[in-house]
Amino acid sequence: LVFAAAESDRNYEDLYLFTTQAAPQAEEMLTLLTSIADAQQQVLQTDLNVGKQRLRVMQVQTILGGLLSLVLGLSMINIFQRSVSGPVQRLHAAAQRISIGDLDVRAPVESGDEIGRLAAAFNSMTHRLQETIDNLERLYRISQGVMSARDLSDLVAEVVEGGNIPVINRAVLNLFEFDDQQQVVGMTVIANWYSGRGTPPSPPGTRYLRTDLELIDLLRARQPLFFNDLLHDPRTDPATHAVAKRLHIRAMAVLPLWRQDQQIGVLLLEGDEPYEFSEQEIRPYASLLVQLAVAIENRRLLEQTQQRAIELDRAKKLAEAANQAKSDFLARMSHELRTPLNAILGYAQILRRDASLTASQESAVRVIQESGEHLLTLIGDILDLSRIEAQRLELYPTDFDLADFLDGIVEMFRIRIQEKPDVALVYSPGPDLPARVHADAKRLRQVLINLIENAIKFTEQGKVIFRVETLAQQTPPDTEGSAGPSPGTARLRFQIEDTGIGMSADEMERIFRPFEQGDNQALRAQGAGLGL
Repeated sequence: LVFAAAESDRNYEDLYLFTTQAAPQAEEMLTLLTSIADAQQQVLQTDLNVGKQRLRVMQVQTILGGLLSLVLGLSMINIFQRSVSGPVQRLHAAAQRISIGDLDVRAPVESGDEIGRLAAAFNSMTHRLQETIDNLERLYRISQGVMSARDLSDLVAEVVEGGNIPVINRAVLNLFEFDDQQQVVGMTVIANWYSGRGTPPSPPGTRYLRTDLELIDLLRARQPLFFNDLLHDPRTDPATHAVAKRLHIRAMAVLPLWRQDQQIGVLLLEGDEPYEFSEQEIRPYASLLVQLAVAIENRRLLEQTQQRAIELDRAKKLAEAANQAKSDFLARMSHELRTPLNAILGYAQILRRDASLTASQESAVRVIQESGEHLLTLIGDILDLSRIEAQRLELYPTDFDLADFLDGIVEMFRIRIQEKPDVALVYSPGPDLPARVHADAKRLRQVLINLIENAIKFTEQGKVIFRVETLAQQTPPDTEGSAGPSPGTARLRFQIEDTGIGMSADEMERIFRPFEQGDNQALRAQGAGLGL
């Protein structure tokens, strides 16, 4: 407790000393600290102002730097566009002009980089394209000229002049001649072309034998051959040199003409001076050879066809003249034979009326009359044949009673068929036959008589059936139900059947030709083959 009291007193003294002595010092220190704080605040304010000023300067510098970078960037873009995009755009514009057919345009080569090399390749491609199109146009013009050429000489001229090779001064078109083994035995000049300079070519029609052709092995080529100088070409030999010197040939193009895997000939383009053939000049000829061979073959066939047509026309005129002479002769002879024959028939009829004739005499007169009638029928058939061949057979239709017409024909054959007791004639008319018809009664009678007569002639046993029936009949609508006969059209079928020897299919094709009969030799003498 003593120590606690002492300590308490001591603390009290310290507090007293602090309040009496430290307070003024604290105020001084506070004043000093306040002045220091004010000074520091002024310094900080100054630094802040300086920082703000520097910040504004930096902002201005940043903006100016950005603007400068933007300007520089735009400048770089512009420079890049001019150096890269510009040539590409010009290439694109040139390609568009080419696409519309302007092949004269060229892309400018502005540098040696990739763009420049691309422009150079583009120009090279355009140049080749223009050459190709020019060659195609030239080939088309030559082809049109070949197809429109009037003859082979014009054809050769079209090929030479269309090729436009200045050194060529003559051309010769040769066709090869082959033996049975398809070996060349010679050739013939069929056309040529001559510019008027140098030695003229061989005229058309000149023929060379195999032994005369020093160049035959050279001409038998599968592909076109081009010789810039025959005298210095390693493919030629001394014999070729001799021929070239004799004919004054230095440059030559050998164009083989093939047709169906066979070389039919060769076209030679010859020049009197050495000449280096270019690929652009060679290509059109190589493409033209097939068409040229076809044109030559077509013209050869056309010439043969025209010659054949002339020969056929001449033969036709001779045949027509001979046929006309035959028809005139038959017509005159038919009329001249009828007059005495009618007289014979008339006297035979008078003799048959004589009651004093014996049986043998009456039989002889009957034979005379029947033979005369048969001969008269034959003469009528010959006269009709001559009219048909001269296209002068005309029909004269009239109205007649069909039943009376058919009955008359049947009655005539009932008398004739009595000579064949084993043959019966059956007449079977249809129930709906028209009463009257409008037709050529003479020609219809002639047809029916020939058919029935043939049926009876070639039938020895059995029957001959004569049928007539209506297949179709039409009556005009305005006359239906009216009284009396009605005008209209009817289709009738006349049918003759027999049980005779018959006919084969081959005979059926031949019997309707003039002077043709069946193959039965025993019955061929019974007619001349003119009735049907």
